[in-house]
Amino acid sequence: MLRIYQLLIVILLPVVVLRLIYRSIHEPAYRDHLVERFGWVGDYPTHDVWIHAVSAGETIAAEALIRSLLEEGRSIVLTVTTPAGREAAHRLFGPSITLVYAPYDVPFCVNRFLRSMAPRAALIIETEIWPGWLAALEHRGIPAALINGRLSEKSYRRYARAKGLIQAALQSLALVGCQSEAHRERFLALGALESSVQTFGSIKFDAGLPPDFQEDVRRTKHRLGPEPVLLAASTHAPEESFCLTAFKVLKSQYPSLRLVLAPRHVHRANGLVDDAVSAGFKAKVTSQNGLLSDVDVVVLDEMGQLLTWYGVAQAAFIGGTLIDHGGHRPTN
Repeated sequence: MLRIYQLLIVILLPVVVLRLIYRSIHEPAYRDHLVERFGWVGDYPTHDVWIHAVSAGETIAAEALIRSLLEEGRSIVLTVTTPAGREAAHRLFGPSITLVYAPYDVPFCVNRFLRSMAPRAALIIETEIWPGWLAALEHRGIPAALINGRLSEKSYRRYARAKGLIQAALQSLALVGCQSEAHRERFLALGALESSVQTFGSIKFDAGLPPDFQEDVRRTKHRLGPEPVLLAASTHAPEESFCLTAFKVLKSQYPSLRLVLAPRHVHRANGLVDDAVSAGFKAKVTSQNGLLSDVDVVVLDEMGQLLTWYGVAQAAFIGGTLIDHGGHRPTN
């Protein structure tokens, strides 16, 4: 079954690349470092650990783990899938790790990556079950573990359609560390070995605030002024229009209130400024120089700043909940 899966992935690879190029129309960073996704990552010495985190949320969740490994003197290659994840990793860890995009799950990409990086162990964050990766790791005798594992009911149903393939992949893992008992039960139902599946809770609770957090909050409050702030975080279209409508009602009762829109995808920020202006508000993006005290609506257009805005706001709404998306966690 693995061979059929790998053949299908190879056949679909041009479609995947075209989708990536399409996404780069709105987010040009998707065009950068494209060859890394095919396993061309340069020549490096052996790494102690390969850690894979999809995007910014998983990268931030893994921060405490990565810093602990670095303090032990471990060499780390961190792979991500999105530009947001890459930016977050670069900001958090700089040159202390090797940072590249994850290889596509086809043999020639995965094997080229593993030859170059030569990891001694692999840690995969949350829900990335790639049969080709895990088969290649098992073939090379490299132990792998799934950390901070979560498996929603929706993801479980999707994986269950190829249970034979997924079961083999899960059974190759030395450890499946789950966030909750509900997630553990779903992994077991997919065929993971009971002896390898454990519940540890979420590693996001191990993360602390960065040392410059309070200073960032103070500086941001200075730009914004003393007025109360309502934050709408990790929003998707059309949630922002709902927020603007609700804000208009709140503004009539609390004239000094400010709304901060933090879209899940920052390339939408300028369009949201236009939407806010069309709704009758003064609006700016956060990257504009100077004070923000003369506007009603602030739109976050910079990566890695959301945590600071949680510290600034008096109340927060978290997106992905007014649409059929499943919601986000505050740390995303």
